Amino acid sequence: MKTMRIHSVWPTLNKQDTLARYVEQVRAMDFVPCQAEIAETIYLTIGEWEAFTKHLLDDRSWLSGKGGCTERGVRSVLLVVRPGETAQESLGILVDPQGYDYARYVGFYLDPERNLITNPPNLLPLSDIVGTTLNGKTYSQRVLEECHAY
Repeated sequence: MKTMRIHSVWPTLNKQDTLARYVEQVRAMDFVPCQAEIAETIYLTIGEWEAFTKHLLDDRSWLSGKGGCTERGVRSVLLVVRPGETAQESLGILVDPQGYDYARYVGFYLDPERNLITNPPNLLPLSDIVGTTLNGKTYSQRVLEECHAY
């Protein structure tokens, strides 16, 4: 898989359990910029996204052994996405577990042309990811399991 290098910002206080805590730091301009390489994209269902972003410190097998720094301090990261009906409705954050099985560091894409923290480029809409897999199950299978849970 070809990696994609991007500009990113990383809140200075890591190991926060909720995405909201990271967003607070970004709003307070408490972050450091760095280059990141997206090594893998993970597509979460709405339920998985909610659970993930409210409990970032929970163990998840799909994070284990991933992340870390490459040459010259470039972070190797996962792009974690909650797909929307359109690419504009999709949400994406950067995660660097540093080899652990939890979201040790969470970062955000920095658009270098507009100097704006925003969604990463080229996010896919829901219709393009239904066959992707996570933990051996397709996106569609996981959505159906969530529907049956209610």
